[in-house]
Amino acid sequence: MREAIGQYPESVRSRAALLIARPEAGDFAGRRAAAERCDVEAGAARAAAQETYSIREQAQRDHQAIEEEIRTSRRPFKLPDDRVPHDRHAAARRAAETRLNADAIQTQATTAERERSVAEEHANQANAMGDALASLVTQLEMNLHRPADSLLPIVPAYEGTIDHAREVGLDTTRRLTEAVGHENDSEKAWRAQDASVRAVLSREEFADLAGSDRLYRRLAQTPPETLAGEAADLVAELRASIGILRTELATMSEDVKLVTTSLAKSINKALSYLKLAEARSKMPGTLRDWAGAPFLTIRFDRPPGDQLEARLVTFVTEVINRPANRPTGSALLLQALERAVGQFSIQILKPNEGFALIRVPVAELSSQTFSNGQRSTVATALMLMLSELRRQSRGSSNTGASVGTLLLDNPFGNANAGFLIEVQRTVAAAAGIQLVYSTGIADFGALRHFPNAIALSNDAARRTMRRYVRANPALLELLVPNDGSAGGRISATRVATVANHDADVRR
Repeated sequence: MREAIGQYPESVRSRAALLIARPEAGDFAGRRAAAERCDVEAGAARAAAQETYSIREQAQRDHQAIEEEIRTSRRPFKLPDDRVPHDRHAAARRAAETRLNADAIQTQATTAERERSVAEEHANQANAMGDALASLVTQLEMNLHRPADSLLPIVPAYEGTIDHAREVGLDTTRRLTEAVGHENDSEKAWRAQDASVRAVLSREEFADLAGSDRLYRRLAQTPPETLAGEAADLVAELRASIGILRTELATMSEDVKLVTTSLAKSINKALSYLKLAEARSKMPGTLRDWAGAPFLTIRFDRPPGDQLEARLVTFVTEVINRPANRPTGSALLLQALERAVGQFSIQILKPNEGFALIRVPVAELSSQTFSNGQRSTVATALMLMLSELRRQSRGSSNTGASVGTLLLDNPFGNANAGFLIEVQRTVAAAAGIQLVYSTGIADFGALRHFPNAIALSNDAARRTMRRYVRANPALLELLVPNDGSAGGRISATRVATVANHDADVRR
């Protein structure tokens, strides 16, 4: 195989080594394509060589014909009359001059032949150099993937040797191959980066930007090749956007801090109200064993200030990041309380006829252990306490001022036991609230606990078909018999002007 390869010229062997070293020589399709290109180039080279040989042979034939004509020419020659010698001495002198001229012509011919040989040698070297350079140019053009319509740069003529040209060509080809490899690696890298950016843009949290943000649409919809050419502009625009976002995030951090501080104040105020609610729920001294005992007990672990801030910061961040259903008002405060404190333990006194101190969790109100009357009494007591607490939270300077009147719509259907009515009326009196009961049930046992009762009935005028509400004397007599016991009854009311609206008015 070495002998077979050695039969080819050095330029062919070098060209073959370069082709084998190319990346596409590693697979069959690449070798096949390279072989087809070699066949095309070899055909073109053979055609050019045949044309060159034909021209050279024609020139050699013309040269031989001219030399043969000169050598075999027998044309008659006649000297001019002024050059014909007149005697022997003149002929000798003419012969000597002729020999001198012949020697000079021979010297000139020898010099011309030597110069022609040197010129031919230079021409052969130039042709070889041209072939080598043409081969190198072809290799470089194949690696450069230069467009067909691109113009080659104008460079000075090469003055080195062919060996140096081959060495430079091989080094250039190697560096060009490495550059192509680096170019391919760079293209793979930026395409991977482009895929990563598009994967980030396709995430759900950025879906809202598709219709409003120009930079988002540009990154998501522009082809990768176009983006690669605009990378510098995109980087500058992204940096500007990042600067704006960082400023907005800093502002948002300040807003979150302000919201957290405000919410912490509300939490502390709410916890203070919870403690105050327990303190204000102490039962009046007339309720036997319940006297002085808080009706409502609330237990919780109040976190330190730094822990409260940390918990609320996390809570506020979670609320901000919710896409929908963000709580507001009391719902927000309740969720913040739960996050800041955690568990609350709330117990109430269970109403019972013996007024025993039985405390149960407030959740047991919905259980079967509570009757409807006990539930109604607990609800009424809690309403009275909360009304009093609300009055105090609004900063009333007159501690004896009444909150007002609480109208209970037919509570006797459930709470008609005497001890339940006693709890309701005692707590209301302690809170300075006037209770007004309305009922249509003739439960005289429950109604006898009230010193003032107004019996009303609906009457209709037959002629005008109007309805009137009037006192029913017969019913009043049944409710409050005239037996001389303490108490009284109201049979009519009168509208009167009250000078001091903050005075405690009881009827």
